[in-house]
Amino acid sequence: MVLPLSHSFLTAEQRASIGCVAVESTHLERFVEAIIWHFLEVDEEKGKYVTHTMQMGTRLDVMRDLAKQVLEPEEIKILGELVAQMKVVNEKRNLVIHGEWAPADGYRLRNLFTGPSNAVPAVATKRRLRDSPQVMSASEVDAVAATLSSLYRALIRAVGKWKHLERRYVSGAPAGMAVPPAASEDPDALRQP
Repeated sequence: MVLPLSHSFLTAEQRASIGCVAVESTHLERFVEAIIWHFLEVDEEKGKYVTHTMQMGTRLDVMRDLAKQVLEPEEIKILGELVAQMKVVNEKRNLVIHGEWAPADGYRLRNLFTGPSNAVPAVATKRRLRDSPQVMSASEVDAVAATLSSLYRALIRAVGKWKHLERRYVSGAPAGMAVPPAASEDPDALRQP
C-alpha cells in the first residue's frame, strides 16, 4: 500500500489533530445552518438550497442578520459576540484545512523515505494575494479544534436561552433545529436519534 504524502512529514498525532479541526468545524457549520433554517422557517430539505453554497463567513453573517429580526437586544448582542469569535477561528480553520502542510524547511527527499522528522516541524502555509503568507505550526492545531468545540457549545447554550423559542414552542425542538429549546451544557446529551 502506498502511504499518502502527508505521512512523510506529519505524525499520526498531527494528522489526527487536523482531522479534529475538520470534525469540530463541520458540527459548528451544521448548527449554524440549522439556525438559519429555523429563522427562515424552512426544513432541512428546503433550507439546504439556501445554505448549501454559502461559505461559513456568509452563513455567520446571514445568521446574525436574521437574528436581528426575531431575537431580543441582549440575545442579539451575545450572538454578535459569538459570530465575531467564530469568524476569527474560521480563518484559522481554513488555514488548517486548506493550507499546504509541509516541513517548515520545505520538502526534502529524505522525508519521503524516513518519515516525519521531529527536528523539522511541519507547518501549514496559505498564500495571500497582497500580504505575506499565513503560517500555522502543527502544535497550534489542537487549540483551533478546542476553540471550535467551545464556540459550538457556547452557541448551543445561547440558543437554549432564546426567549422567542419559549413563545413559539411549547415542547420539542423547532423544525430544522438540532437541539431542543432547553439546551444543556453537554452537546452529546442533545443529539436525538
